[in-house]
Amino acid sequence: MLCALVLACSKQAGVETKPKPAPPSTPAAPTQSVEARASAAPSVPAAVAVLAPAEPVVARWNELHGRRDANGLADVYADTVEFYGEKLPKERVLALKRAAFQKAPDYTQSLAGLKVTRPSADRARAEFTKSWTQSGKTSSIAAVLELAAAPSGFKVTKETDGPSEIKRAKRAELAWDACNGAAMDLLSHTEDVSETLKDKRMGLHMGSGPPDDPTFSIAVHQEHSYGWETLWWYDVDPKTGSAKNDMGETLKVDASFARKVVDACKDEL
Repeated sequence: MLCALVLACSKQAGVETKPKPAPPSTPAAPTQSVEARASAAPSVPAAVAVLAPAEPVVARWNELHGRRDANGLADVYADTVEFYGEKLPKERVLALKRAAFQKAPDYTQSLAGLKVTRPSADRARAEFTKSWTQSGKTSSIAAVLELAAAPSGFKVTKETDGPSEIKRAKRAELAWDACNGAAMDLLSHTEDVSETLKDKRMGLHMGSGPPDDPTFSIAVHQEHSYGWETLWWYDVDPKTGSAKNDMGETLKVDASFARKVVDACKDEL
């Protein structure tokens, strides 16, 4: 597999207001010839590219891969590309492509089942099965390109495939779990809550948080034979590592735990 290859009159109080007389009509302008109209027409604004189809760009991307033309791909990619889970400048993407083509001089590529959707006028998403042949072996994989409109037409802003997206989702889940965990850890080490948690019947659970709410709402509960009973709520701000109780009073927090919250959550907000 090629590395990292993808908007009358009115009456008030009995007084009638007369309408203003219509201005004299303006003589119609003389009809221009087709040639004159064409020469007088303003140039097509760059924004018209928004309405252009994305399919030709996808086809061009595929063709250039089949020809192992990294230099040609410079006109296909945007300045920044989400490349198999990592945001890279175009120059880095081209360097990776160039190195991969050099390692696989017999590389060829084709697409099947292309489906292009338009989430908005200036965005497009292409889904397809990519097949490639390298060292005499043919392989295929589900792949995706995302594109954004630019003055010169659509540009590829994301290239990925099925396995890469699964890995990215797992990394994101682990990172979000770390963010949640850091918030819980901070609260459990505040003076009031840490003392409460010494009772084995007491515990913490997450109520809500970003992106639905700006802060994490964490409850202290007491366990019973029939379940748990929520006693108090606390808020932890993932952007600052600060915490408040349900009366709005700011808690004293350990600075090291506050830094852990900020560091763990900064890429997840």
